[in-house]
Amino acid sequence: MSLNHITQSALKDQSLPGRLETLKNLEEANLLTQVKEWGVFIFFEFKGEPLNWMKCKNCKEFLNAARGGHRTRHSKNRCTATKTKPTEEPDFTDVYLKYCLKSGKSFEQVASKEFQELIRDILEKVHPTWDVESLQLPTKEELESALLLRTGGQLLSE
Repeated sequence: MSLNHITQSALKDQSLPGRLETLKNLEEANLLTQVKEWGVFIFFEFKGEPLNWMKCKNCKEFLNAARGGHRTRHSKNRCTATKTKPTEEPDFTDVYLKYCLKSGKSFEQVASKEFQELIRDILEKVHPTWDVESLQLPTKEELESALLLRTGGQLLSE
């Protein structure tokens, strides 16, 4: 079916991935008319009728415009373009120390660039809106200092 012959009811009958693809194609073909903006969201008409889909200006994702908290959930949890810092900077030092002590991995290994990338990748999956690049992950020296503080200056092998 060509884009010029698509109807709103045909759009509703498509699976979600197919519908999102069709919306992108309609927009690229300039067949959607922007009717208003609300915050970071753009609302459209299609063939003179209001479209029940909106687009986030930040990440360019189409969302259902029906009532039900879609805008709020998207803005707070799902928008991949709106990276924020956590409300409180997490301290990973204890987690790293526990991991090193249980696994036998050295502080140098967990402070390595590769391990830090792994942690950031995991955090980004869990918290896609966090700016994980700005998080301070512990260095080898910070881990050594923290361990000495927690053991009262005693080495664990003593």
